[in-house]
Formats: sequence, C-alpha cells, structure tokens
Amino acid sequence: MSVFALEGPATSMIPLVLDSPHSGFDYPADFKPAVGPERYRRAEDFAVDELFGSAPLLGIPLLKALFPRIYVDVNRARSDIAPSSVSGTLPFTPAPSAKASLGKGVIWTKAPPPPELTDLYAEPLAAADIIHRLDTYWTPYRDALANLLRGVHTTHGRVYYIDCHSMQSVSTEMHEEGAGIARPEIVLGDRDGTSCAPEFTQLVARLLEEQGFEVSVNVPYKGADLVVAHGYPAAGTHALQVEVRRNLYMDEATLTRSADFDAVRARFGAFLAALRDRLAELTAP
Repeated sequence: MSVFALEGPATSMIPLVLDSPHSGFDYPADFKPAVGPERYRRAEDFAVDELFGSAPLLGIPLLKALFPRIYVDVNRARSDIAPSSVSGTLPFTPAPSAKASLGKGVIWTKAPPPPELTDLYAEPLAAADIIHRLDTYWTPYRDALANLLRGVHTTHGRVYYIDCHSMQSVSTEMHEEGAGIARPEIVLGDRDGTSCAPEFTQLVARLLEEQGFEVSVNVPYKGADLVVAHGYPAAGTHALQVEVRRNLYMDEATLTRSADFDAVRARFGAFLAALRDRLAELTAP
C-alpha cells in the first residue's frame, strides 16, 4: 500500500508547498478497532486534499497522506504516546502531550464522539505494532515532506508551507477547550507568530477573507507538530496551519460532501491562485 502521494511539481515556480496529512482513508489490514467506521472515520480530515486540489493545477506541490490519522498521526511527535496505551517496551521514552491524554497522540487510543468518548481498541497495542506504524508510515511521510520543503528552499532561498486540515464545527470532549464551543470558519495557526513571518499569516488571512471566509488566528488552534518541526522563519522556512470548519463543505453526521462542496472548493481555488500570484510578485528577482 502506498503511504503518500505527491501531486504537482516537486519544485514549484514559487516557494509554496501544501500538504494534507489527515485526509487519508486507506485503512491497513492490521487496523482492528473496537468501534465501527461511523466512529473512527470521524477522525479523518474528510476531503481536505480535494478542497485544496487545485494546487497542482496551479503549479504548487501538494503532498497528501493516504493512510488515516487515527492509525498513526504524522502531525504528532514520534514519542507523543501514553505509556499506558502500550503493551511491551518501546525503544524510546514516551513523552505524551495533552493531546495524548485525550486519546489522540501519535497513536490514537480513543474513538471520536459523538455519542461519547470511548476506547478505540479492546486492549493496548503491542509495542512492535506501534513501531511498525511509525517506521512504515510516520517516518516516510515526514521524510517526504522534509525533502520537499528542502528542495523548494534550495531553489528559491525560502519556502512557505501551508499545512491543511479540517475541524469539527463544535468542539467535543476530545478537545482541549472542552465540549460545546463553536468554531470560526477558518483558523490559521502560526504558533503565536513564531512559525512564519507575520506578514505571511496576514496575507493568507486577507486573501481568505476576500473569498468571504471568516478567519481567526491562533484561536483555537495554534498549529501542531508539523508546523513546529518546519517553522523556522529566520532560516527562510515559514510554516502555517490552516483549519477549515467541516460544515462549510460536508455533512458531519453522514461523512459525505454537502451541496456546497464544489462552491467552497472553488473559493479555495481562487484563494490559492491569488496567493500564487502574490508570492510570485514578492519573490521575483
């Protein structure tokens, strides 16, 4: 089974790269949850790769994971796992974050609500199975992204990386802020201005607002591990996370595209075209 797909050029005419690390839905044969797909598929960033699918047509590389995040989450640190969720000994020291305590570390242990938060597996996973997931999926994806960003940076002397995600319209008990909080339409996360130049965040926000989107910055999402790993603006590597509220384009109950899907996708296409043109102006010799 393929781990990821790179659509578009390996090196673009402008220093811009997109990825969709959570939209994969090729479930490996050894994924044996204690709940059905109506529960575990809620973890997917459903069709986010399609929302931003015009990127390759615009000459912008789009890297996407083909495996599901609930199996192994490439937007978490490799060690972000609760020791209690493992049977056996791992060859590294677990360093669980707050997300791992909520059941969504690098290896998810909880099934997303609704109706309620429940265990994803009937028993802890074997350490050997966890290492297999990390070595076979997590590492190849992270290496592919790092190589892609490095290549664009080498060509242009800088790179702007947009990490694309979706979010539930209303928070649940699986979220740090607690359940029942409505989300804005778009959330940009730049780690409080540390993972990319503030001017880039402002540019993306303005172009999204021109497409009619409501945009929030760093609330409630500041950016997770991929932005942390690749956000070094002083070195010319700018990383920005984008979260899209799911009810803009899908039915969250049935996990299907809504009647608005094509229109929302077109708005993101127009946004990407405008961003491409603006970056071409800013980076022209």
